[in-house]
Amino acid sequence: VFMKARKAMALAMTAAMVGGLMTVPVMAEENAELLPGGGSKIIYCITPSTSNPFFNTEQVIAKEKAEELGYEVKCASHDDDAATQLELFEAAINDGAAAIICDNAGADASIEAVQKAYDAGIPTFLIDREINQSGLAVAQIVADNAQGAAAIAEVWVEAMNYEGKYAELLGLESDTNCQVRSDNYHSVIDEYEDLEMVAQQSANWDQTEAYEKTEAILQRSPVLSAVMTQWHVVLFRLAWMQDVTTLRSSVLTDLTKQTLTSNLVTWLVPLFSRSL
Repeated sequence: VFMKARKAMALAMTAAMVGGLMTVPVMAEENAELLPGGGSKIIYCITPSTSNPFFNTEQVIAKEKAEELGYEVKCASHDDDAATQLELFEAAINDGAAAIICDNAGADASIEAVQKAYDAGIPTFLIDREINQSGLAVAQIVADNAQGAAAIAEVWVEAMNYEGKYAELLGLESDTNCQVRSDNYHSVIDEYEDLEMVAQQSANWDQTEAYEKTEAILQRSPVLSAVMTQWHVVLFRLAWMQDVTTLRSSVLTDLTKQTLTSNLVTWLVPLFSRSL
């Protein structure tokens, strides 16, 4: 059981680090119970929609690493719907899954699914997003969104020269990461009275929705200096909507974030790969 848990932990951390967008992932659940699994050599990897490259990367890395370890991998998306997620957990239980790796569908709404897996003796490794209950998941491997968002905001306000009008695109408001990122952006930005937020919209981690809402915001506020986003994949679409200079702060923020992340991945992934 210990070796299986150790391998699954390394697998989950690898997926989290390669997919992650903020700073070093941290683990919770220090006193979590080791569970035996359902008896099969199947690992489920359940994430939000893979139309977002972030979540697709989680699945790709988890699948590659688990297959190297001799497991069959079943990847699926819950599309941020808790009912769909519960059905997928029940399928994993019926398959006697050895473990479930999950980027979940909500901090509160996901508790029932993780509880069912726990009751069936199947360990759940949560990556990227946490749930609001301890002791059920074997591990919650999440990015330090608070520290990362505050650091990004420091770069952002400097790029804005500490003044200007901006809009903020939120992710999915039921996702704890969404609120943590926004709160910590504003812990820095709101210190500067010449930075004015003229709009704040939720785009539900959806690229098309983000594009449409930003277009509407720009029509209402043509003198907008920047768009602060919570996820990087929308920026490359947004940059085509206005002159790149108009969105200079958003692009700079994202490139800084990506550079930090790629450096962490370069150093940390081989470390955990060797520990298998």
